[in-house]
This record gives sequence, structure tokens and C-alpha cells, in this order.
Amino acid sequence: MDNGTAPLARFARTVRSDGWTNLFPALEELCQACIGHKLFSVSEFRLTGPESGVAARIYTSDSRNYPLSGLKEIVPNRWTGRVIREREVFVANSVEGFSDVFPDHEMIAALGLGSVINLPWCWAESSSERSTCFTPRDITSTTASPSSTNWRCLPC
Repeated sequence: MDNGTAPLARFARTVRSDGWTNLFPALEELCQACIGHKLFSVSEFRLTGPESGVAARIYTSDSRNYPLSGLKEIVPNRWTGRVIREREVFVANSVEGFSDVFPDHEMIAALGLGSVINLPWCWAESSSERSTCFTPRDITSTTASPSSTNWRCLPC
């Protein structure tokens, strides 16, 4: 893993040059370089508007074994409280640590993944909101050694 600034610089260049087109693959590369993972996925949580209370997996590094998903109901539990409501990182270093919050924990374990880290990442609408949002720089301060990284996209 690279703990230097090169992955972050590549990510910034990709976002500047390609806009949002290649954001998630660039983010996956950044996470792989900084903390490593076997599976990387991004889920969107719709918390307001007509589709409030639903989520969808919108990016995955393993479309065969962990494909994109349609809209699913957000079920309140300790994970949703921590990641969605509190916008805090969730780390579980064993299947037992996430089996009560992920309905698909058996499939995750069957893929050989024994730990997860979920990083809430917010899209900020204005600069005044950015202080409440995580940035790619926050990744480098993570101390967990996850086998699965899953970004949770939340509105700020």
C-alpha cells in the first residue's frame, strides 16, 4: 500500500480531467493504494425527496459476485445510526461484527471477506457544508485493515 500523496494526486487529476465520469474507479484505486481491499462498492442512500428511505449499490469492483442493486429499503439498525445519521466510519474486523447489520453477510463471508470498513462520503452543495463531509484525504487516517471497502454516499 502506498501511504504517499501519489494516489490522492491521481484521484484529483482524474476528477479534474474527467469530471464525474470516472470518479468511482478513481476512488477505488485511491482506496486500494491507501488501505487495500478485496471488494470495493459504493451505495447511494436517498434520504429526502420522493424516494426517501431507499438505497442502491451504484458501483462495485466485482459485478459478478457483488452486483449493482436496485432500490432497497433502508432498515434502521446500529450501522445506519453510525454511518447515515452520525456520518461516522463503521469498522468490523470479523463477520460477527457485521452480521447483525448486513442482510447479505453470508454472501460477503462466502466471498472470503472477513472485515469491512464503511466510509460515509457526502456530496456538499456549498462550501459552508464541506466541514461536515468526509473527503478522500480522510481515508489515509484510517487504521483498519479491511477486506471490503464500501463508500456510502450521503447528502450533506
